Amino acid sequence: MSQSRSVPLEPGEKIVWQSRGGGRAGYGQWVYVVAVLVGLHLCGTLAFLPIALLGATSSDTESYGDPYGGMDDDPYTYGASEVPRRELSIGETVLATLPSLLCTLISFGLAGAAGYVVIRPRMRPSYFLTPRRVIAHKLFGGEESWALSDVREMRQYIAVYQGRYGSVQEVPTNRVQIKLSSGAWVKFGPVADMEGLLDLYEHAVATRWIELDALPEVDGALAPGEARDDVLFIGRTRTTGMSYGPLFVGPSRVVRFTEVLEAHQLGRLYSLLARPETDVEIEELIVSTARSGTFGHFVDVAREDARPSIDGRVLSLRLGERHEPIDVSSADADRARRFLAKRG
Repeated sequence: MSQSRSVPLEPGEKIVWQSRGGGRAGYGQWVYVVAVLVGLHLCGTLAFLPIALLGATSSDTESYGDPYGGMDDDPYTYGASEVPRRELSIGETVLATLPSLLCTLISFGLAGAAGYVVIRPRMRPSYFLTPRRVIAHKLFGGEESWALSDVREMRQYIAVYQGRYGSVQEVPTNRVQIKLSSGAWVKFGPVADMEGLLDLYEHAVATRWIELDALPEVDGALAPGEARDDVLFIGRTRTTGMSYGPLFVGPSRVVRFTEVLEAHQLGRLYSLLARPETDVEIEELIVSTARSGTFGHFVDVAREDARPSIDGRVLSLRLGERHEPIDVSSADADRARRFLAKRG
């Protein structure tokens, strides 16, 4: 098994989506009230424990009850004899308070550790999707996963609260609920990018509109369609600091999507590019998909008119009477340079 981002993966498996924890969990308010009360009770108990076990010796006064002793003028000192008080030294004071102080620090340490365990999923990627499984980090370590072939439904969890007077309130959360082939429902989350996960499940697993195997890895490894040397596809581009959609350069056409695409739209293009068709057939698929009207605005020009060129990390296109500078990553610039040198 290989390791990727502290997630154990099977041979040939890759992570195509990930998210940290975040958003509404949908737990009832009583859960937080109980957690706070238990924490306060624990801190108080640990802080008072040394006092209860060792006692508080702030003086050396001792009282000896003598029911038959003499009576003086003060009824509260009847039958008692006093030993002169002695002030505690600084060292004795420190030794007397040190156990309580240590237990107080331990209690705060435990509270901090518990808080870290709770917020840790919100600080790092904790939920993952591969072409085979959904993976979630457990609260106290380890992972749990569910095979996509065993998932029958995936949806947002809606928390339902029953009011005091019979009212019912439904609260959308960022937790995900999946139904397995056994009929059991399981929940995990909250997931910060819950919409992205549900979007991929709907279009990749439920309808097979996109292929998860065709998507790039989250660690930057190329998608199968990006690894082709007969066409050039760059998933994300920028011009004058603004984000744009993908760029496709085929044997005779250049297509640039001028709007940032949704995850399932970009996944559809990756899926088309991963097909074993020739460069001409892939070009026809990309052009017809762009013209379908569901991918937003795009520019489609003949490659001989666009005359693509690369200079550093800027890929230039001629669109009519003007040049369009397109900023790409260093890795994409290297791919573009090799492609244009071979098929320019």
